[in-house]
Amino acid sequence: EPDTQIEDAEYRFLRSDGTPIWLESSVTDRTDTELGGFVVVSREITERKESEEELRKTKERLDLAIESARLGVWDWDVEKDVVEYNDRWAEMLGMRSEDADYDMKFREENAHPEDLPEVNEELERHVAGETDRFEAEYRMRTAEGDWKWIRSVGQAVERGNDGTAKRVVGAHMDID
Repeated sequence: EPDTQIEDAEYRFLRSDGTPIWLESSVTDRTDTELGGFVVVSREITERKESEEELRKTKERLDLAIESARLGVWDWDVEKDVVEYNDRWAEMLGMRSEDADYDMKFREENAHPEDLPEVNEELERHVAGETDRFEAEYRMRTAEGDWKWIRSVGQAVERGNDGTAKRVVGAHMDID
């Protein structure tokens, strides 16, 4: 019969000098073998736990800042042409994020026709690597059919070897 792995555990432990550290232990049941007991393997994971806590705090701060500023956040995978939005992005247009697919086609269909050529040009220039950031102010159609002014800013966070953006992340602000 094979060894039985018991669930791993993470726990804080105090060194003899009182310094707290984190350990992760893995226990294997070997009672059915000549060893006749359990094998425990532990390793220190203090640095990983500290990094995870710092990441959690940073994410919490960022989430609070986004919520406080009432920003709609977007993340565009240029190669796949897939855009992810937060709920606030849809709400500022009077919509619910679960009610529609928001992609670049949605922007094309719902941006004001007078504003769209300039917005597309700015976005294309940024994707091509000609500008450091994408910035545009334009009108978007709301769920009620009205027009709302939006300021959109973004920046390529990944570029290919040719300098073309692979991923662009940004925010929408209601400036109506």
